[in-house]
Amino acid sequence: MTMGEHHHHHHHHHAPAIDLDDHSMEDDDDDDTVVGTCLHCNAPPPPRSSSRGSGSSAFSGGGGGPCSASNSVMASSAATSPSAATRVQVSCDDCRSFICDGCHWCHEFQANHEIRVCDRCDAFYCRGCDEMDQCEDCSEVVCNTCSTLMSCKFCGCGLCEDCATACGRCGIVLCARDAKFAVECDTCRMSYCLVCLASGTKDPCVRCGHRPSKRVEQLVHLRLKSIYKAFKQSGASMGPGSGNGGGSGSNSGSS
Repeated sequence: MTMGEHHHHHHHHHAPAIDLDDHSMEDDDDDDTVVGTCLHCNAPPPPRSSSRGSGSSAFSGGGGGPCSASNSVMASSAATSPSAATRVQVSCDDCRSFICDGCHWCHEFQANHEIRVCDRCDAFYCRGCDEMDQCEDCSEVVCNTCSTLMSCKFCGCGLCEDCATACGRCGIVLCARDAKFAVECDTCRMSYCLVCLASGTKDPCVRCGHRPSKRVEQLVHLRLKSIYKAFKQSGASMGPGSGNGGGSGSNSGSS
């Protein structure tokens, strides 16, 4: 009987060992929070031991202040205690690549950073996992999961819904810089692109039903004239033939 008991005891004793094994595997997963080297300076990832203990303090120390301040603080602390030389400042939610806290990283100039943060859902992604769109006009950064920004018909830059000027008739989108290619309805401020206004001079506004005012018609005329002038000039500088025969020639041929 005692022998059976003893055997049972021995078996029981064996179980924690498996547990410990499991636990250490979990630890490994936990420690492997980042991969590769810093995307900005190629610094190696933090040593395994320090990444656990000091991870939380790294964030509170680094992320808090304005850029310049947090940078100098980091530089001095790294000099005094070499063990804390590399800490992870931000890492990609997908592939776990990272930027160390010795490098400059901030919310302001997202286009310069290898890892960006989405202004809508706060997800961090490196360029490889999600290039992220940035609105040209307000600089909002948006990941692909949250939204795809619209792009300006003329220069192709990204625009969020709030900044984009969309034509009420054909739906093309313009950025603030190219908004000169659109004119607003006098009554309700609905935007229309010059092409739609020129081709349907008497069409009523889709929102308020008013016909374009004399001011709008004049504005369209003046803007089209100045654009035409600019095109002619750029055409002339491009060399003989190319500017002249371009738009007008093909038009008269087809009609």
